[in-house]
Formats: sequence, C-alpha cells, structure tokens
Amino acid sequence: MQKRSNPAIIPRILIVEDEPAVAADLVERLTRMGFSVLGPVDNADEAVRIARRELPEIILMDVRLKGAKDGIEAAAEIRLDPNHPVIYLTAHSDKATLARAMKTTPCGYVLKPIREEGLLVAIETALHLCAQEKNLRDSESRYSATLASIVDGVIATDESGRVTFMNPVAEELTGWKFSEAQGREVEQILQLVDDVERTPLKNPVRAALQQRAPVLLSDAKLLMGRDGRGIPVEDNAAPITTHAGVVIGAVLAFRDLRSRRVTEDALHKSEEQLHQSQKLDAIGRLAGGVAHDFNNLLTIINGCADLALDDTSLNEATRDFLRDIAEAGQRAGALTSQLLAFSRKQVMAPAVLNLNTVLKEMEGMVRRIVKEDVLLTLSLSPSLGCVKADQSQIEQVIMNLVVNAREAMYDGGRLTLRTFNTELERWDQTPAAQVTPGRYVVLTVADTGPGMAADVRDRVFEPFFTTKKSKGTGLGLATVHGIVTQSGGKIYIDSAPGQGTTFSIYLPFLAKVVALQEPQSEGRPRIGNETILLVEDNDGVLLVLSTMLRRAGYRVLQARCGTEAVEICERPEPPIHLLLTDVVMPGMGGLELGKSVRALLPDIPILYLSGYIDDTLLRDGITENNSSFLQKPVTPDVLALKVRQMLDIYQQEQRESHRESYDRSDGQSRRGAGNSV
Repeated sequence: MQKRSNPAIIPRILIVEDEPAVAADLVERLTRMGFSVLGPVDNADEAVRIARRELPEIILMDVRLKGAKDGIEAAAEIRLDPNHPVIYLTAHSDKATLARAMKTTPCGYVLKPIREEGLLVAIETALHLCAQEKNLRDSESRYSATLASIVDGVIATDESGRVTFMNPVAEELTGWKFSEAQGREVEQILQLVDDVERTPLKNPVRAALQQRAPVLLSDAKLLMGRDGRGIPVEDNAAPITTHAGVVIGAVLAFRDLRSRRVTEDALHKSEEQLHQSQKLDAIGRLAGGVAHDFNNLLTIINGCADLALDDTSLNEATRDFLRDIAEAGQRAGALTSQLLAFSRKQVMAPAVLNLNTVLKEMEGMVRRIVKEDVLLTLSLSPSLGCVKADQSQIEQVIMNLVVNAREAMYDGGRLTLRTFNTELERWDQTPAAQVTPGRYVVLTVADTGPGMAADVRDRVFEPFFTTKKSKGTGLGLATVHGIVTQSGGKIYIDSAPGQGTTFSIYLPFLAKVVALQEPQSEGRPRIGNETILLVEDNDGVLLVLSTMLRRAGYRVLQARCGTEAVEICERPEPPIHLLLTDVVMPGMGGLELGKSVRALLPDIPILYLSGYIDDTLLRDGITENNSSFLQKPVTPDVLALKVRQMLDIYQQEQRESHRESYDRSDGQSRRGAGNSV
C-alpha cells in the first residue's frame, strides 16, 4: 500500500466521478493513503458548488459526468480561482478533448483503470505545483504591493516593450489606467520630451532592452501626460533577465520632480534673501559708522549756526548765510536719518497707534501730494487693532509709498490705502507666509501703475537702487524696509508688468493697549540753574553742547571720557543733578558709564546722546527709569527742553518721595504719642 510523503499534513480531496464503483474505490484508496475525502459527486454543477464552498486542496475530476456539462466544463468554472488544482480521470481521450482540457491548466492526468502508484504520484505532484504556484502568487502580491506603495512611478514591459505592469503612481502621472495601457507600446504610455526644446526623447525602456544593461538618464526632461500637461521627471530603466541571462522585459522607474523644484526654488530664493540681508547688514554697519561721525559734525555745524543766530547784533546778510547753513544741516541730518532707518540703527520712540487715525490725520497732506488725475481711496477697517510703533516713522513710510505710487502712475490711475486685521496660521500660503504665525494689523498701499518686472521687484528695497533717471537717492524704499523691520513687522511687494503694485505691511497686533504719556512742555523751555555733568569725547561737540546748556542757565561740568566722569562723581561737591553722556566712546562707553554713575548716585537722571546706536544698546540701558535718549544732531531748544523735562520729572518724584516718608514718620509719631497717654 502506497503512503503519502508528508503525513503531517492532511489535504482534502474532492472526488467527482459518475461511476459509483470507481468512486467508492477512490474513496477507499485515498483514505488508506491518509487523505481526507470530500464527495464523491457525479455531476458538474454539484462539483462546482462544493469546490467553491469547501475549497479542497485537490479535485479528482472525471472527464465524462452525468448531466449537460462534462468534467472539463466544470473544471473551467472551478479554475477561475487558481487555488483549486484539478487532476483529470479519463479512460481515453481524443485530440479535441485533450485540447479542451489543456485550456483549463490541469495539474495532471490519471488514466483508468487507476493504478495506486500513479494516483499518489499525480496527487503529490499536484500539491507541489499548487504550493509553488501559491508562493509565486504571494511573491507577485508582495511585489505589486511594494511597487504600489513607493512614491515613484513604475512601468514594466515584456521583451518587445509592451506594458505588463503599472503602479498607481505611474497611472496618476501618465494619465493611463493599467487596464487601458496593458499590452500597448511603452512609447504610447510614457512620452518624454526635452525640458527646453520640447523635442521627443528616446524611451529609456528601449535603451535598456537594446543595451541589455541599466540606463541612467539625468537630462532635464518632461513627461507629457495624457492630458497634455508636462511634468518634470527623472528616470532610470533596467532589463529583466532570466537566470540564463535572457532578456524577458524591462522595468522603468520615474520620479515626479515638481515638489523638488519648488523646494529648490525656495532654497534659491532663501539664499538670495540671505545674500541680500548680508549685503544690507554690511551697508548698514557702514552707514551706522558714517552716521555716527557725520552726526557729530552736524551737531557742531547746526549747533554753531543756531547759537550764532541768537546773536541780535548780526546784520541780515550774515543771518541769511547762517540760515542757509542751518537749513543745509537739517537736510543732511534727514539724509543720515534715512541711512540709519534702512540699516535699522535708528532709535525709535514707539507709542500705541491706530493706523486708521494716522491715515485720517495724513489724508489732507496725501491728497495734496497725489496728482489730480489720481483717484485716492481710503478703505479702513472699523475694528482695526492697535500697533506699537514710532508715529513719525510710520508717517514717513506712508509718505514714501504714496510718493512712489504717484510717480509710477504718470498717466493717472487709482491709489488705494487699506487697513485690516488678519491672523496668520502655520499653513498659510499668503505672500506673508514667512511671517511668524499670529495676529497682525495690515496696511496695504496699492496703485494701478505699470507694475514692475521681476528683476526690478526683487531689488526695490536695496539701498541706492533706483529706476528714476533724473532724481532719487535710492534710499526711499530701503528706508521703508528698515523702519518696518525695526518696528517688528514685515513688508512684501506684489507687482507684475501691467498689473500695478501693492505694498503690504504686517505689524504685530497689540493685544493689551496701555497708553503712556510723558509730560510735555510748550514753547521755549524755562531757564534752569542745576548742575549737569557733560561727557563727550569729541572736543567740538563738547564745546557746542556745553555752550547750549550754559545759555539755558545750567552749570556744566565737562569730561572727555568715562573714567574722568566717574572721578568727578566721586567728589563731594558740587552736587550733580543730571548726567548727559555720549553713547559711543573709546574705553568706557556711555552705557557702562551710566551703570558706574548709578552705583554712586542711584537716582540721578541720565540723558544719552549719540549719532548712532544699536538696538542691543537701547535694550541694555536707555530704557531704564530716569533715562532717555536724544539723537544727534540736536538743536539748542530740543536739548534744553529734554533736559528740563527730565529734571522736572526727577524733582517731582523726589518731592513725592519726601512727602511719603514724612507721612509715614508723622503717623508713627502720632501712634507713639497715643500709646504713652
């Protein structure tokens, strides 16, 4: 008696046989061999039903069966699912029957009368083939699932270049479904053209099939989809070979480069912005240094002119010359202010502002500036939030943008100033995508002028860049950029030829509004008599400032460096009421001097003076209590007014402090007297 080679596994065998004696014999033999038997059944319909329900491992199918259908027709229906291997049982067969049977891809034949050895061999062979077939299908499933999951498009072909496989990415990029593309020439499905010339390129699948080797192509190319769109791709192809080295097909992988190109463009733009920022920083440092020295000179020039004009004995011609000097000095001071503004080195005087209020106050001036053929429109949000900025600097920004727009609209047009609140999220794809997410107040200045080409638009904020042939310093928009940046905001430009220009300014929304007002003095400041310690390393500036202070009635102690100033403060007499010091000095700077003096005289007011100051210096000391700042050049009236304000505030605080101390001591005396009674 024959036994199975692997008795640990008990396959189920469905017997389909219309002769009862043969069927009973098969049941008895298979059971003895160690198989599990289903059936027997004697007709095709019942065989199909049981096979689909029970899913047997082997089906022994007689060719001739009862009913209208024979075993071959039953096997054809059953083999729609390849997991049901069929072994035919037949006593004889003609060529036509054999041809029909072959179409059902049977796993074997057993001739009647059935020999036990032949039956067992046929069954074991069928089980082995079925396992191999299952492993192959599983492998193909894993292969298909892997190719379907990757981000690249994949197309496989046979040895003639006809499509045999496409993953979903390939379907999406080409616009062809695999069911439509299967069997077509690969060139019809994957059309590649040169990225620049748009001329057809040789398909890499053909190259791989011809060369019998992998093909790596790096030329810039476009995949022309079924809908006519061009998609930038990179690809590579390789032949599929048997163990014997016979080429049986090729596989092509191609990658969509659109997202990479967007990233590369963004990186390129970021690099340009970095280079631009580095260039602006370099120019800014240069401008700051120039402004410091130049403002010292202007302090001397303007100060001497203003002091000389106070001399009533001068004739009118001399006074005219001095006025011309003073006016030229003021224009030069405005120029250095622009330099400091675009380099973000200007000291701001921030206050709580509503841009609607600023625009309404400026509306009359703006209407006078724009030409009659320019329609001015203000679109102001009624619920606009507040910002914290220097009002005079914001007004300068608005005026610069308005003048720019007016000059752009040489044939007339429309100028729109708009305000609104906005909240930017991390996923915003607005022009302000680089702004930190949060709430902002936005001011836009839009004109209907000719617009700008990209090369001009990318350079508008560069210092000294101008498209005006006859006039213009090229500092206007550079100044605007510097002021907005120093105010904690961002400015963006949207412009194209024929589409006008829009500048959008984003300033941080001020959630908590607390208005702080500093006491103001009207008219010329009153004469003082206090003692002021003046520290300045420039002899000319020292002379002019000391003269200004003495004419305002103050006693002036002079020092040319920080060390000398500290030595003066250590003397018991005379008492010093205010320290006026330059910020940028060799050796001990103004802020370091302020800390040293405060260690000796804790409550003394300190007025810092400089032609240039860095934001870090401002944060480090000038914003402390009883401290303030004036930018050079400074006029006699402005200096005297600021000194008087600081002294008045200081003296008022001293009086209130003495009064509180007296009230406390008087209350304690009264409580003590009450206890003794």
